[in-house]
Amino acid sequence: MNRKLLAVALCIAACVIALPFHPAPVSHAQDDTITIGTTDLPLTLDPAEAYTYVSWEVLSHIYTGLTRQVPGTTDYELAVAATHTVSEDGLTHTFTIRDDAVFTDGTPITADTFAYSINRVITLDEEANNLLDGVVTSVTVDENGALVFQLTRPVPYFLGLVALPPFFPVKASDFPANDLNQFPTTLTGNGVYLLDSWDPGDSITFKANPNFQYGPVAKTGTIILHRYVSSFELSQALESRAIDLVWRDMLLPDAIKMTENNSSLRLENVPSARMWYVYMVRRFDYMDDPIVRESFLLGINRDRVTQDYFKGYLTPAYSLVPQLTGDAYDPLWQTTPDIQQVDRKLRDAGYREANVSRAQINIATSQSIYGDYYVDVLNELAKDFIPVRVIAINQFVGQNQEQHGVFAEAIQHGDSPVSMFALSPVVVHPDAYLRPLLHSQGMLARGGDFGSSDMDAFLDKAALETDPAVQADLYRQAQALIQPENIIAPLWEDTLTVLTWNDISGIIIEPNFFLHYDLLTRQ
Repeated sequence: MNRKLLAVALCIAACVIALPFHPAPVSHAQDDTITIGTTDLPLTLDPAEAYTYVSWEVLSHIYTGLTRQVPGTTDYELAVAATHTVSEDGLTHTFTIRDDAVFTDGTPITADTFAYSINRVITLDEEANNLLDGVVTSVTVDENGALVFQLTRPVPYFLGLVALPPFFPVKASDFPANDLNQFPTTLTGNGVYLLDSWDPGDSITFKANPNFQYGPVAKTGTIILHRYVSSFELSQALESRAIDLVWRDMLLPDAIKMTENNSSLRLENVPSARMWYVYMVRRFDYMDDPIVRESFLLGINRDRVTQDYFKGYLTPAYSLVPQLTGDAYDPLWQTTPDIQQVDRKLRDAGYREANVSRAQINIATSQSIYGDYYVDVLNELAKDFIPVRVIAINQFVGQNQEQHGVFAEAIQHGDSPVSMFALSPVVVHPDAYLRPLLHSQGMLARGGDFGSSDMDAFLDKAALETDPAVQADLYRQAQALIQPENIIAPLWEDTLTVLTWNDISGIIIEPNFFLHYDLLTRQ
């Protein structure tokens, strides 16, 4: 897996450049405007360079792609595409384009428009190309005027990928073929909103597109995104009603406290696509002994940690895929800690003498990627491990996205005996979790030396399976194959939250870090 892509998969938020604080905007509580407060705004609006969740969210309101996510689900439907077919080997995807597809200025959108836009991403080879690199080999227009993708391997969630900004249609006048345009003054899109103004790093204003072709028009005429430099300033802006809601990023404990102190505020939340795991590499210390690995996992009290530390907002995870994936979810990992059983196993194996544990475990994670709130949870885990002592917590520290790749690389190479990390696929699909975790060409198997032909066969067969029930069963079999090894185990499913005033409704948050601006309304 590409190092940059893995770093993004392990990280929910991009690094934010510290900018001076700007005065709070005027409240729009009485007009057709909703203001969203955030600590993160895009640093570029060029689809070839944009590769953070926040930039994708912004661009996804200005543009619409071949497909789009059905609001409130993990399903995708055709949008600008009129039809879609896939070859039997899963390597060729063909799309025809709607005859009436146009940009907001009336310029037609054709297969050639998409081919130009996507090949531009490939040619410039900036951050956005990480999504295509190693997956898409060519994008062409055939003799019938259809858009044709050739892939390196079957991707069972390809309809989800092409809904993302690197696959959006753009005008050559906005984005030339061989140059980036990081700070466009105008954008001609085809989305539910028009870009009205953009002050990079400070604010973005959208106006509703009255001629939106692919669904209902936006419910609120003007959306303003305004950036604040800290969670504290966000809370001040919300309390003074300078903003209507907070989205990215206020610490969960702070948001909970604000709702407890002000009955006019509420906290909306949904389970996130981000899954947390613990991973053990057998060649280190005691990790080569299956008794130690099993004992460590048997002692994890997911319920206590999620209820006591995360206040019930995170969900205990007992499958390598989230419950969002439906029938592929398979709760194989033990749900109730059994410390007595752990103690007995360790005594029988010679690791417990006179109430002193000889098995000592180091856990590595990244404070700079995940933040103190998530890293400090390791102290909660350690409370339960009397038989197996957690003696140290190593925190990888970095101040920018490139340095974040150091932790991703360490995970991929199996450089630590035990690691705690999060995986955030851009599309919620079992393959997007299990392939990087379990396939012999995934990010963990080579470093941990546990890949197998049987595992690869399950995942490769599932990628071609068109029957959802059969496909889900293959994903369950893959998890059942790795579970007895006690090499990797799920911890919990993360959450996404919006802190809002009670008069704001229509809040739909997708698990893959997307807030629908067009559905927001003021009651």
